[in-house]
Amino acid sequence: MRTRCALSLLSALLVLFFTATVSNGAATARTLSIPYVKAMLNIPAILEVRLGLLEKAFAREDVTVTLRQIDAGPLQIQALASGSIAFANSLGGTLLLPAAAAGLDLRIVGVSARSPKTFALFTTAPEIRTVADLAGKTVACPKGTLPHQLLHAALRQEGIDPSTVTLLSLAQPEVLTALLGGKTDAAALGGTAADRAAAAGARILADGEGKIGGITYLVTTGDFARKHPGLIRHLLEARAEAVAFLREHPEEAFRLASEETGLSIEALRSQAKRCDYDPTLRPADREDLENVQTFLLDTKILSAPLSLEDLYALP
Repeated sequence: MRTRCALSLLSALLVLFFTATVSNGAATARTLSIPYVKAMLNIPAILEVRLGLLEKAFAREDVTVTLRQIDAGPLQIQALASGSIAFANSLGGTLLLPAAAAGLDLRIVGVSARSPKTFALFTTAPEIRTVADLAGKTVACPKGTLPHQLLHAALRQEGIDPSTVTLLSLAQPEVLTALLGGKTDAAALGGTAADRAAAAGARILADGEGKIGGITYLVTTGDFARKHPGLIRHLLEARAEAVAFLREHPEEAFRLASEETGLSIEALRSQAKRCDYDPTLRPADREDLENVQTFLLDTKILSAPLSLEDLYALP
């Protein structure tokens, strides 16, 4: 049951595949294969590739970097379960914790992005003016995701029992269609789907600021963390360098990201303003993961709490 829950959660992930050679029972890194997901939220990951930062970081360990394509979150979870991946570059807590509960040995090594403002509650219904007006209404969102957590937190903030709202659980593209087609009273969306809803005229009732952390994490396996702490450090060095380039040369960074994604520079600029890409784990990031776990327990997606401290492996 827990495995089915984990595989049902959708999240936009960029995953790093690690291939090792084995000699005398010890794994020796030689090739790091990176599926290149050009999501708007992953501007630093795009810069790592376009600026050659990964190649530079891993060359000192005689590690060759190659690019691969992998998109769907459930496929990446299956790959983690099979042991064929070692890193996830943008893994939300709502996917991370059910996967860990299903038995995957996962370790958080850093933060990919903090982006609460990229998630929002929308409506097109004129009678719905505030979050409090959602009591007794139908709200569409993917169950067990960060948008769902936002809905849950926003209702709690208004003193509304989430059980008084009917949840219409759909994949995010279907949520947007239902919202704009008048098939739901409201919707919780994130990322480009949220931007499209706003562009189509849907009204924002609330965004995630002050309600959820909207955090995605840099994650590896426990086995990899134990065997290759130096490679994890190099990964974090490359990410920090990409974040610094974005901060110091934003227009050049947006130009490169626009070339890779086909998105406008203005859209990327707007996205970056709403994200904090500093990879360093902070106490608030740990607190937010506790909040994610509380949400997953409240919604019965997790049946028992995990020891969250066991999920951290700081190199």
